[in-house]
Amino acid sequence: GGQTGYYCPPDPAVASGGDAAFACMDWTFSSTALLAAEASFLNRTGDSVYLGVGTYGTSSDPQRGLGACFRLTVDGVDRDIIAQSVNTGHDVAGNQFDLQIGAGGAGAFNTCAGGRGSMFP
Repeated sequence: GGQTGYYCPPDPAVASGGDAAFACMDWTFSSTALLAAEASFLNRTGDSVYLGVGTYGTSSDPQRGLGACFRLTVDGVDRDIIAQSVNTGHDVAGNQFDLQIGAGGAGAFNTCAGGRGSMFP
């Protein structure tokens, strides 16, 4: 239904009674772990791509896109991105992929971005 898929509130811990949303930094675009996975993928397939995770919202799927993988061709990017949707959200509409980028959180749900009220300094 209408659930966005957020199990932890995106608000700072004080405002949400102590809970906070967390993200696995090893999954962050261009992290050491994903760079190693990209090299392994290239070695196995001969295909040079970027790997990532993020959010893709769609109402055409009962799971709202969770777990789905997408190969993205983006203007101005030197190679395709293969990304898996690991979250949903009402702020991400169909045909849009919100890629997880460390210290990127310049959006509605930015608890991982540094600053006042953030889990990171």
